[in-house]
Amino acid sequence: MATSIQLFWRDEYGGSAVEYSIILGFIAMVVITGITALGNSVLNRLYTPVVSMFPL
Repeated sequence: MATSIQLFWRDEYGGSAVEYSIILGFIAMVVITGITALGNSVLNRLYTPVVSMFPL
């Protein structure tokens, strides 16, 4: 039992998949943040002035 646990801790197979998934998660966070900031910018600069020109 102890040897199987030691082998498990030494095994590096699949470690790169975990690293790639962490990197992918960080990239996804950056992309989502950028899209949100761009969306807010478009809303404030384009959509709001156009909507304010039309009376409700």
